[in-house]
Amino acid sequence: MNDAEKLFLTQSENKRIVVFGAGQNGKDFIDKYNSLRTIEYVVDNNAELWGCAVCGTTIKNPKELKKDFDDNKDIFTVIAIGRYYSVCLQLNLHMKIKAQIAYIDGEFIDVSEIITDRLSPMNFHNTTLRIETTNRCNLKCSFCAREQLSRDQGDIDDDLFKKIINEAASLGFRKLDLRNFGEPLLDKKLEKRIFIAKKCGFTNIFIYTNGSLLTPERYKSLSDAGLNCVIISLSPKREFELTRKRVSYERIFNNIIQIAKARKRRITEELYAASIEVHIVAPASTDDECRRTEFDLKNIGIKKIVKVHIHNWSDFTEACSCEKHTPCHRLFDSVTVLRDGKIALCCIDYDGKYILGDLAEENLADAINSDKYRAMRKAQLTGKLPSICKTCSNFR
Repeated sequence: MNDAEKLFLTQSENKRIVVFGAGQNGKDFIDKYNSLRTIEYVVDNNAELWGCAVCGTTIKNPKELKKDFDDNKDIFTVIAIGRYYSVCLQLNLHMKIKAQIAYIDGEFIDVSEIITDRLSPMNFHNTTLRIETTNRCNLKCSFCAREQLSRDQGDIDDDLFKKIINEAASLGFRKLDLRNFGEPLLDKKLEKRIFIAKKCGFTNIFIYTNGSLLTPERYKSLSDAGLNCVIISLSPKREFELTRKRVSYERIFNNIIQIAKARKRRITEELYAASIEVHIVAPASTDDECRRTEFDLKNIGIKKIVKVHIHNWSDFTEACSCEKHTPCHRLFDSVTVLRDGKIALCCIDYDGKYILGDLAEENLADAINSDKYRAMRKAQLTGKLPSICKTCSNFR
């Protein structure tokens, strides 16, 4: 029993528990502690889950939790979402509820003091390191900001990649996102990079791809290298043909069919198989078109399908009022490294206008808690934000 679990058992005694998160962590917590504590209800930010139940416990809108706290009800909140930084921000800053304990992968974590301007070593294992191995792309999508990209295009230097991976692994980073503003499968050394990261101790390595180059053979080599998950971007057919140039819907969907079959074969042969997710981008599609696309994907064995919102790439003409500001989780739970080693503000800063460090010149440990980086985190906490954040759709 670690100190965080002792803290939970001591401070939650005789209180009603509210679990924030209806996913696997939430289920695991309820299964283990339902007999020891009174679990009042579960809250989740996914509106589609409100009114449903997890392990027999009702799922509610987080606003219900805020209302109960305002009514001085004796409630203790347990965060059960992997990206608990964003929930801590939501609780502490928006709902004025002190975040104390998180329950992630079977372990308790004391989160009472993590929302500061300094990125804590205790959270490195849950912080995503995003490395842009290439900023080249083979498609032209109308919703992407690539047309405004003025940075030189190319792939990351091999020695620079190894340096960053070694430094991150030694600090305790375990989550690696190998993409940013490019199509990762254009990087011919991608498998080698995955293998290096896996050997250094990264346990969750994933890519986000347009799927045009994702053949069964490439899927096999990625899985063999140690990739944990491949996320494919897709839109319903009509919208796909309007927004994505240089490739057909049929080609992408056929690739998904083929890798779904390849994954099933590998599992049957007891070989490691990277999981497959499909993210649906559909701002101009009807509900029927989205349902049809989801039905077709489920019919070929795709289990995880996520509908994602289009980002404005910080292109609103008017800034938001700082009185309504929403602190962004990205500076607290991820580090975005461009292909030349520079650390960008976040993945939305596609052209690297706000550089917070340079890993070609300094080490990762110094960069992520430098004065410049800490000042930017503090700006998120106080609402004194740069213009790119004030005009960002995540800010609203």
